Amino acid sequence: MKNGENQNPDANNKFVSAYRGKSRIEYGKVYTDTESGKTYVSYNYGQNKQGEAIDVYYLPNGKGLALNLKDSVKKDNSFYSVEVKGEGQDRIRYALTGTVVEEAVADFNPQLSDQTDQIEWTCMGTDDKVIDGIRESGNQTRFTIGKITQSYVIQRADQTAFDIQFYIYADNEVRKLPADSLKKVYKWNRQGRCYLSVSDLAEIYREFGLNAEETQSGNYFPYTVRGEKTLAQATVVTYKGQQYVSYNLDKQEATVPTDVYYMPKGASDGEKIPDNNSDQIKQNKNSFYSVTVINPDGNRTVSYYKKDSAVTISVDPGDTKESDWLCASEDENKTISPVKQGDKLTFSIGKIEQPYTVACNTFAPATLNIKFYTFVNNERYNVLNEEIPVIKDTTTKPGTVIIIFLMMS
Repeated sequence: MKNGENQNPDANNKFVSAYRGKSRIEYGKVYTDTESGKTYVSYNYGQNKQGEAIDVYYLPNGKGLALNLKDSVKKDNSFYSVEVKGEGQDRIRYALTGTVVEEAVADFNPQLSDQTDQIEWTCMGTDDKVIDGIRESGNQTRFTIGKITQSYVIQRADQTAFDIQFYIYADNEVRKLPADSLKKVYKWNRQGRCYLSVSDLAEIYREFGLNAEETQSGNYFPYTVRGEKTLAQATVVTYKGQQYVSYNLDKQEATVPTDVYYMPKGASDGEKIPDNNSDQIKQNKNSFYSVTVINPDGNRTVSYYKKDSAVTISVDPGDTKESDWLCASEDENKTISPVKQGDKLTFSIGKIEQPYTVACNTFAPATLNIKFYTFVNNERYNVLNEEIPVIKDTTTKPGTVIIIFLMMS
């Protein structure tokens, strides 16, 4: 109390008392002992009151003309807590209403020797008002609460990711993507709404051109509850200059398994997820198509492009001839010959609507990229996409490629 929050208690005006069970309050009477120099406050009034129980209140802003502890007196003299929770920094302090409060927290747990887990902090009030923190030098985040009127909690905002899977429409399939890079989701307040960072999504959808610096929309990242077919639009918010996407509802404390899709041209609310190789997925404006370049040494690169995009592929022919190269569509109905530009060969696909392969007919690969399928619930199911070793038949049918099938569980 003393010397805290710049308060220097004035016993004459800041301490009141009330007889137990009574509402009337009175200032105490101050006495100073001349010998010891100590100051005392008396809260009993007359020799006949010395045995009665009393309650003492500290009112740093005084009671004014009030004769009892009415709401205005309580409001003018209330203290509010600012609590730091977790990460080796647990503490609590109190601030008088209307004062400015600053609190700094370390961005790494001081109790851990391995300083690799950088913490994303959030500061939220009892009404879920969020105070933005500022990252400072020295690996700390500072929160400034102007004229405090409620209690606040500072705690970690990022937390372990819940069960979420990511999909894309690629080469006429609904393709599941690995999401090992997604480690955290973010929760800024108590409403139960969790957020994914668009920066994390950009890492997952990197090969499909998602740029975290561009303004995103909720219909770019539709989602479904696991196993459902009807898409709903996500919610996109900006916090501290970064974009985040939410896939659960306000006050939804429990998360459910969720499937997320990236659709850069936007999905309609209530749109259905198409089946693999159906006309619907082939005509969907959010489909991506691959262009695979197979080099003479058998090495390959795969790039993905939005449906109907104009695509230009450039290759280095090395010691091969221009006539050794060709670009062909998956259905083999379209072929594109190269155009020599300097020391490169280029292939131009006007509007990509299916996968294409650019290859040199002199290649002699040690492996082939093969997709393995089965059928689940009457639908084709992508089991594996793998580089498989091959050998060439040089005796019975020269040039025939023999695939070495591996036993897979």
